[in-house]
Amino acid sequence: MTMGREEDKKIEDDAAQWVARFNSRVADRNELQQFFAWKKDPRHAAAYERVNRQWESAQKLGRDPQIACLVDDAIERTAPRPAIHRPILWVAGAVIAGAMALGTFLLWPVAIHYETGIGEQRLVRLEDGTSLHLDSASAVDIRFSSGHRRVALISGRALFEVAHDKSRPFDVDAGAATVRALGTRFEIDRQQSDAHILLIEGKVRVDAAQCPSGNCTDQLLPGDMVMAREAGLGVKERGDVEAITSWTTGRLQFQGRSLAAAVDEVNRYSRAPIILEAPDLAEERVNGGFAVGDRDAFIRAVTALYPLRAEPQANGAIRLVPDPARS
Repeated sequence: MTMGREEDKKIEDDAAQWVARFNSRVADRNELQQFFAWKKDPRHAAAYERVNRQWESAQKLGRDPQIACLVDDAIERTAPRPAIHRPILWVAGAVIAGAMALGTFLLWPVAIHYETGIGEQRLVRLEDGTSLHLDSASAVDIRFSSGHRRVALISGRALFEVAHDKSRPFDVDAGAATVRALGTRFEIDRQQSDAHILLIEGKVRVDAAQCPSGNCTDQLLPGDMVMAREAGLGVKERGDVEAITSWTTGRLQFQGRSLAAAVDEVNRYSRAPIILEAPDLAEERVNGGFAVGDRDAFIRAVTALYPLRAEPQANGAIRLVPDPARS
């Protein structure tokens, strides 16, 4: 085998390991950071997408009732035979694994809870093939039944990639609104009862939990975003999907964000926050990218760009205050 083929095989093997790991239900922040670093190579990214598509196709076949009947029949016919060839053993193993997965799904408890700590991210693969990417300090409750899929985003931010299933609607309760999707990708950022919803792919319907304003429901198309509050839904806007979802790649990308909003974003990942005490600069625009959790790099950048001084506090917090010498 040539070196090129050996390298290709290694890439495929690594991609298969990542797919298997992410389908084992939960991946923590350290694993995600390793994955982001590995996937930067375009060959790695292509291999991962290829293997993941194969996995998803296999999952769909496993849920097909006709396939299940054929498998049952095959097991019945082959069981009495004293010798089983290796290919049949492989199929039997796949059948057993599929049956175990189905059994696990049917026996799911009433609710499953996932959460992340400050500075932590998790990628969760649900039994129906849906994936949730939870950001720092986020929490969800999962409630699936034979006819419905429900998720409650209790706090924080999550990106949902919903597996298509016409027979079981997928609803996310995010406080001020419920988002319904059949098969799509979207992000919800919940702060207390308010929810900021961004659609990435597909189509979703957003229903306000309360509707005193009269703007009770809306449908989003890719790139649309809307804010849901207790007063109802806000005006639909267009969002920069790549920048808004950049946290899922291990970076925070700011494109014209206000300094105050950028500080809030950086603070998601630190127990010792940045405190902006410069109201005259709060609406200044910030552009640039920073690694998730790299508070110091952000502070160096904004104090270089704006007349601000960083003052460390005893509790680890950093106050950003006006620097009179540079005003």
